[in-house]
Amino acid sequence: MSPVIRQVALHPGLVRRPQWKAAMEDRQAMDRRPNIPTIIGGGRVLHYTRLDERHVPRTTAAMVPYGLAICEVEGSGIFLFTCEDDWMPVFDSWHGSVAEAKRQAACEFEGVESTWEQAPA
Repeated sequence: MSPVIRQVALHPGLVRRPQWKAAMEDRQAMDRRPNIPTIIGGGRVLHYTRLDERHVPRTTAAMVPYGLAICEVEGSGIFLFTCEDDWMPVFDSWHGSVAEAKRQAACEFEGVESTWEQAPA
């Protein structure tokens, strides 16, 4: 008896790697916002990185995010925000430290370890 092979269709809105590459190429031609806000998602921005051709998603994504921001929300801790092009957060995760948030980001995007920037004071 031969094994049964099932194909699982991905949601049509999910972004696959070829689409990610095309989106990154389009971004290179766009005028990018030069400044990051000091507050994102109610928290003070500590570190950020714009996602571009240096990064590869490790999973299929529901969108092509503009950037990641690690923020300290007073009384709540450290959050990793996945943001749209206006730095509006669309996904978040709570972490016990900045290092933990950076490890999570590295699990989600290849190449992010070397592109973090410290937010201006």
